Amino acid sequence: MTRHVVEEVDGEFVIPLEGFVCSYLQNDHELILCDPHSSDEAWLWGSHLDAAAIRLLVMHEARVRRAVAAQDATLRIDFDDGFSLVNPAEAEVEAWELRGPGYVLLVGTPGGGPPAVWDETSEIRLVDPGVDPLPAQVTQMIETLPTMPELTGKFQFRPTARGRAAIELHAPDAPQQNRREIIRFVLPDMSSTGGPYMRYTN
Repeated sequence: MTRHVVEEVDGEFVIPLEGFVCSYLQNDHELILCDPHSSDEAWLWGSHLDAAAIRLLVMHEARVRRAVAAQDATLRIDFDDGFSLVNPAEAEVEAWELRGPGYVLLVGTPGGGPPAVWDETSEIRLVDPGVDPLPAQVTQMIETLPTMPELTGKFQFRPTARGRAAIELHAPDAPQQNRREIIRFVLPDMSSTGGPYMRYTN
């Protein structure tokens, strides 16, 4: 079985997408990339990705040559036909999200600075708030953002493997790509202008 790990090389985060093919555009805003040799997929959303350009990539079944995220949270995907998708960071919101293959997840965090990076080396822990002590990062999240939804029932806790410090909380056994009911908390980063923030997806 292939292990999908994001490597940090020469200051960039190299995303394991080489050889993946642009397969289809979902909901007019998500590019789905597929590995032609397996069932692995990656889902990409970005604030600067043009739907017309993505449709052309899909029509030509463009193949990924290299995909990296820079230390300033700029995403760049180069294709074998010479075309590139580039999505820089945004000041106030997440600029892009790449989920997959496997447990890979990268997020272009607000204000620049390193992206948040999860992969198969990230810890995944099942937490029952009525029984288990809350992880320190979850306690910090509650103290920092007291208006967050109440944590009821068991949830999976997943901190970043590298890049900017962040955590994801989601329902147990949630699908790898199309997760719903996610709470994402990103810690402050002294190298960027972005402070702590939370995103809740239902």
